Amino acid sequence: MHNLAKIPFHPLLFALFPTIALYAYNIHEVSSSVIWRPLLISLAGAILSLVVLRLLIRDWLKAALITSFVLLLFFTYGRVYDYLKTTPLATMNVVRHRYLIAIFTGLLFLAVWLMLKRIRNLKPATSVFNIMAIVLLLLPAFQISTYTIETSSGAQEASKWMPSTILTVSDQQADKPDVYYIILDTYTRSDVLLNDLGYDNSDFINQLEKVGFYVADCSRSNYNTTRYSLVSSLNMSFLPELYAKGAEQGISKEDIWLYIKPSLVRRNFESLGYKIVTFDTGYIWTTVDDADLYLQRGENAYGMQFISPFEQMLMDSTMLSIYNDFQLKSNRDKYFGAANPNAYYIGQQEFIFDQLPKIPEISYPTFTFAHINLPHRPYVFSPKGYLIDPAVMPGNTPEEVQFPLGYLYATEYIDAKILAIIEEILSESKTPPIIILQGDHGTPPMSILKENPNAPQPDWYDSPILNAYYLPGVKSDKLYPTISPVNSFRVVFNEYFGGKYELLPDESYQITDVTKPVPEVYPDCQK
Repeated sequence: MHNLAKIPFHPLLFALFPTIALYAYNIHEVSSSVIWRPLLISLAGAILSLVVLRLLIRDWLKAALITSFVLLLFFTYGRVYDYLKTTPLATMNVVRHRYLIAIFTGLLFLAVWLMLKRIRNLKPATSVFNIMAIVLLLLPAFQISTYTIETSSGAQEASKWMPSTILTVSDQQADKPDVYYIILDTYTRSDVLLNDLGYDNSDFINQLEKVGFYVADCSRSNYNTTRYSLVSSLNMSFLPELYAKGAEQGISKEDIWLYIKPSLVRRNFESLGYKIVTFDTGYIWTTVDDADLYLQRGENAYGMQFISPFEQMLMDSTMLSIYNDFQLKSNRDKYFGAANPNAYYIGQQEFIFDQLPKIPEISYPTFTFAHINLPHRPYVFSPKGYLIDPAVMPGNTPEEVQFPLGYLYATEYIDAKILAIIEEILSESKTPPIIILQGDHGTPPMSILKENPNAPQPDWYDSPILNAYYLPGVKSDKLYPTISPVNSFRVVFNEYFGGKYELLPDESYQITDVTKPVPEVYPDCQK
């Protein structure tokens, strides 16, 4: 206890805690690479404050306590502000930065005055702050360590898994077509768009069909979340089979997405002599960073010129949220560039748009997996691709305005963008390619929710998806209106590469009960 009172290290731990805690909370969604820059900046800021205050007050204990209090105010400001906006005070128009910052400044001056003038013995307070900092940091650190150990072990085991049957090269496969698996996150089915959201995408569907696509107009995802939908489609299996395989290798059901990277689809294409092409997605479960060609912006996807979504979340919880809100109201023009709070997300999508049409230039056959986070939120694109004024959308309007308006804007934009990309891929490909264009899951239908808005939302209403196939030379009877993602590559491997995969039932399941099929709720597609 004496040493804890003598060495004031608590500011350094308090500086690390917000980033570590936020990462622990989002550890299932982001890579550990996102935390290093904010950690270094926070730590450097704490050290600088500590040293400057020590020079001014000539007392390490006082300098450390003031630094910790400054960090507390800085890192909690945004959360306090957001909380106050949810209280009755918000309706009284008193939740303003000008008032809250005045309160925080007053608290800081009071704390400094107490530490400098009224409290003589700071050793007990130093001990308490040191212990608090250790305990606070240990909780998320334990969570991160446990998860890292489990997933690292699971990833190693998943990478060792080899399917019992792998397709091999045959003499008839001299001119192999490039294969594209393009996922449009949350892109729902045409009937849902029209009946529930009032958007007619028939022009988009007609254009796809005009260039040779088959559009399965009654298709549903097998699961309604990205990680489960993709692990199923890329392994051509339902979750119970994957769960059983995972159990044999010590991989939990929650970590079954680890089979996305070493998937059966990938293994087949590698065995067939294909090179694998993937993109940085910003999401840990769709980032296949050990591909033959892993495309990301610059040498470091989280380079200094970008603010990642994780860093934006962290900034929004701090006093930097004042700057963000000021920019929204006073300097909107700056948001149409690097200062946009969604600049990283915007650049990431535009990078994929730019790179996808260049894949045909690669001399060897490729299997390209591209997960595009559109029309998924954040809703930042207008129908023509212009960035939406961030003071209007998103985050500054009610949820009912953001959805469906922002979703429909993004849908119209991605329709035009994807058509242009597909046209370029087709024109630049020496051998007609194989293209699967698919939503990983859909979005909740408004008409059903409006019937009983207070009822719990079933997690299977958002299973209808866009599902379109460009399979040159394949007879139309090999595809059908209800084909689902679990059968997509079964058809591809059977028709092009001599596979003998039986088609599975085209069923959708709840994640909470992966053995119970859920019904089709739209009359035109009900069997």
